[in-house]
Amino acid sequence: EGKGNWGAIRVIERMTGRAFQPEYVVYIIIAVNCLVFLLWQNVRLRRFMHKHFTLSLRGIVVDYRFHTLFTHFWSHNSEGHLLANMLTLWFFGTECVAMLGVARFFQLYLAAGIFS
Repeated sequence: EGKGNWGAIRVIERMTGRAFQPEYVVYIIIAVNCLVFLLWQNVRLRRFMHKHFTLSLRGIVVDYRFHTLFTHFWSHNSEGHLLANMLTLWFFGTECVAMLGVARFFQLYLAAGIFS
């Protein structure tokens, strides 16, 4: 899997001055999950978060919020839920990304999230 296929990887390499390591994708996913959890903590953003980061039949069929198929799995309902999921991702994700490569691992992560 060539790094040239991922423009984001080249950006990260330029920003950090280091070669992109495959396990970085796991750290990025963990960071995004934590950021989304922090956004849920802001009372002013709750309506927005509920509208765009939860999955419902009405949201998809009536309101056409198809993006929630991809955004709902970044949400966690408690610190324990977030911690358990991120520890599991950290332990197993780094091994999986080493075996599958960045692109296939990210595809697996997205597919697992959609079907969860």
